[in-house]
Amino acid sequence: MKSCIHLSYLLIAMFAYGVCGDKGICAISPSTSTSPLTPVALLKALKEGTGTRTQLKIALFRYMSQEAEKANDQVTWYTPEAGRNKDIIKYVGFEKDWAVINRRTLVVLKTILKKLKDQDSSVRLDGLDELTKLMLALEITATPQKEQIRALRLLIGQLYFFPSLYFKESKNMPFLSERMLRIGFFHASSFFDMGKEFYPLGIEAYKHLLKTHATHPSSQSHYVYWISWGYLQLKQYDEAIAWARKMPPCIGMTDAPARLEKWARQAKARQKKKKR
Repeated sequence: MKSCIHLSYLLIAMFAYGVCGDKGICAISPSTSTSPLTPVALLKALKEGTGTRTQLKIALFRYMSQEAEKANDQVTWYTPEAGRNKDIIKYVGFEKDWAVINRRTLVVLKTILKKLKDQDSSVRLDGLDELTKLMLALEITATPQKEQIRALRLLIGQLYFFPSLYFKESKNMPFLSERMLRIGFFHASSFFDMGKEFYPLGIEAYKHLLKTHATHPSSQSHYVYWISWGYLQLKQYDEAIAWARKMPPCIGMTDAPARLEKWARQAKARQKKKKR
């Protein structure tokens, strides 16, 4: 409820003072007294459905922009001597200062989003490659702000990485497709590690992977298993049974569909018995 109230105030301020350009990034006037929501608060808002994806994107950019202003960082992404940008994993991932991480992430993400909107397929492919490297960089950074960096990574994943799985360019290069699959799996499993309240986001992430990049039966079985298991833990037994039946045969998991369906039916029977 508190996050919902804060988000409502933020959106009022946004529409009162914000000016959005064609890049989808909203500049918020310093005159607003509303403090930006942290990544942890925004992830909670995403989980609870208290803001649209567009609203959360704007709020996230506002937070990163204000954190970036605190950074004492003169290191640029572009290296004039080399005539190219620095490696993203080193530029973002090797940094520990939270304000600097936000500044550099913002610089990189703005460039990536611009590339993903380009009409040239090769430019979009470059943007996808850089997006995967940014996701990897956010995984390895050793900032003390552990909860915030995890939330920042998951937000960028939900808001930008998973939609990018549907780009046709993501399948043009085998190495990129494989990298996106690994990142997506780690992202989805992170939600399952965070507790049942985040399972719906984990299930959503696995469904995206299943729909776009899980071409091998073993990966398909793996993702369908976790989707079914997630629904089982959420006590959505009919969904758990339905997904268990969709599970393709896979070596080492041949009895998994039957076990999942059995568990779901037993739990559903106990639930009905309690209601009597």
